[in-house]
Amino acid sequence: MIRHHLFIFIKDVSKCPTVLQKVQGVIILAFGRRNDEEVKLEETKIWECNSDNCKCWIRDNFKSTEVPLCPICKSEMSLNTKELQVIHNHSKNFM
Repeated sequence: MIRHHLFIFIKDVSKCPTVLQKVQGVIILAFGRRNDEEVKLEETKIWECNSDNCKCWIRDNFKSTEVPLCPICKSEMSLNTKELQVIHNHSKNFM
């Protein structure tokens, strides 16, 4: 994943958008639109990796096989639930 960082140096803090923090004299800012929609959470079926060294999990509606293997470490996975934001999968490539 490529991450882009934008650094802006501002002398007059009163004209800033949201000031997140000031680190060694540099002000960290947050730009963006607010999400006006309410985030809908629901109990969602997920598959969690059984390996102690892996924290991977996937949503049940995004699995590629009936009983998936971990996409990271190839270990077995167990079905569980988690409170997550509702995301619908409209793809025909997933089960």
